[in-house]
Amino acid sequence: MLQGKLAPRICFVVDLPVEALGGGAEKQCYLIARGLAEKGWDVVYLTPRVASRDLAPRVEEWFKIYRVDVPAESDNRMARYLHGPSLFRNLGRIDPHIVLFTNPGSLGGLVTLCCLLYRKPVVYRAASLLDTDLTFGASGWYEFGFVARCLHRFAVRNANVLVANATSVANQFRKWIPHKNIRVIPNGVEIHRVAPRERRTRHASHVLWMNGMKKWKNPGEFVTLAKELPDVRFVMCGSGPLYKQVAQQASRISNLRLTGGVGGQTKTDLFETAIAFVNTSFTEGFPNTLLESGVHSVPYISFVDPDEVICRHKLGFHVRSFSELVDGTSLLVRDKGLRSEMGFRIRRYVEKHHNIQNTVSEYDELLRSVLLTRRRNTSLHLNG
Repeated sequence: MLQGKLAPRICFVVDLPVEALGGGAEKQCYLIARGLAEKGWDVVYLTPRVASRDLAPRVEEWFKIYRVDVPAESDNRMARYLHGPSLFRNLGRIDPHIVLFTNPGSLGGLVTLCCLLYRKPVVYRAASLLDTDLTFGASGWYEFGFVARCLHRFAVRNANVLVANATSVANQFRKWIPHKNIRVIPNGVEIHRVAPRERRTRHASHVLWMNGMKKWKNPGEFVTLAKELPDVRFVMCGSGPLYKQVAQQASRISNLRLTGGVGGQTKTDLFETAIAFVNTSFTEGFPNTLLESGVHSVPYISFVDPDEVICRHKLGFHVRSFSELVDGTSLLVRDKGLRSEMGFRIRRYVEKHHNIQNTVSEYDELLRSVLLTRRRNTSLHLNG
């Protein structure tokens, strides 16, 4: 434990989660921040998402929120770098003991630079395999410019600790920076007390897709799947740059319903009545949708199998082609018994490995150890 009367202060430089917009990384950080506040941390949020022109800090039940004061109407790429002066000013006002961020690209690099100038330790929570690609060859990097890529590389190499949500993400980082302090902490989820393992009272009616409509999320593949299986109902939820394109394609497919972003009870109801969840992404870390599917006992079909948990624990199907996607979906639609077995296993897996309380405890331990190491090193430097 840290010594002293004051609670350690951590600053999360992360967008606030907006459930209808997706954003699993933002939701995960929010749950971690809330859990750390319950453990006695003084938690402050510094959010780049400008919800209004009111730049005064806002107090929630769990922590205080500051906004990075960049004009909301600034959409061009250069506006991203205007975060720098505001980050520097706000971090100086907040004066945290440690900083955590999760954004790839320019923002993470600017946060790391500010922390180096203020001599504050910084933790980079990497949410995707995309974050590990320092060649920037993956499709998800097409929207990042040269400066953003340089800043991302700077963040990866200079953060005090890299936290990965899957072993596969950590291993990719180790290929580039083998001597870096890299820690694997699984994503966590809030788990209902009563597991919905017996689904006989519910009518499973549709195959579900719920994600951000971005290029590397590959939403068009789900549209094609619905077209291939006209006798099956499909529901597709999400928003993003490709929404208009997907909506145009979906309008011609009668068995596909496109909802836009959803949250709250609507989201819960869609999971509760799902036959299966389909993830078409090209790349992932450990997707939060797998955990949400597990909470609701919904089998998971995915092109990406994080740390091979889908295959090892028989949580659904890891598919490697469109034909396998069609076959796996058709099988779960037809076979209620298999659906029930996989639903039971995915719920049990999430309960055992991804309880948010365990995730928060691991972050609490890691962050305190980083601060203790920093304190010892500072003491040795002064005494030397």
